[in-house]
Amino acid sequence: MVTKAKIKLAVVFGTRPEAIKLAPVLRRLSSDPRFQPVSIVTAQHRQMLDQVLDAFDIQPEHHLGIMRPNQTLAAIVSQSMDALICSSRRFVPMGYWFRATHRRRS
Repeated sequence: MVTKAKIKLAVVFGTRPEAIKLAPVLRRLSSDPRFQPVSIVTAQHRQMLDQVLDAFDIQPEHHLGIMRPNQTLAAIVSQSMDALICSSRRFVPMGYWFRATHRRRS
């Protein structure tokens, strides 16, 4: 019998709303024998994110730690991409699933 390798899928999020929306996705991927989800957090609003991670029993495999004071959206995206490239040297995902929220400032 030939066994197929699991599809390694990086699931990337950073805020509480993103974690709430992705919790059922992570649970479903984890229960499907075809997938190996790898949760990666950028950790914006870290305290609020940790509340959701605890509530849904999500244990991120990677913490990018990209947040800096007074950061622009462009800086967040740029630093996230740089950190993802570095982390993908440790594991090679077959795909990425991003969930991002951004509110426009008025």
